[in-house]
Amino acid sequence: MALSEREQWAYRILRDLAMRVSDESPERIFFMSADEMGIRLGISTIQGNRILKRKLTKLGIIDFVENGVRRTKGQRGIETTYIWNVSY
Repeated sequence: MALSEREQWAYRILRDLAMRVSDESPERIFFMSADEMGIRLGISTIQGNRILKRKLTKLGIIDFVENGVRRTKGQRGIETTYIWNVSY
């Protein structure tokens, strides 16, 4: 199944995040919220969520590791954790 142009951009963003290694994030593990995906692609949060969860996860490109927490008044949000499944 071919990816749309926006989905290709999302793929590249997530691949680059997965390649970064830090104390908080070992290789292939990365954090991304639907809000952040939407901002990076210039689309709504709902569209960002669809790309992350309905497209890239269903295709097996990424897998969900740990659910994030939506930001609320007085509480900092936590991004969802994913793992990258595709060879670089």
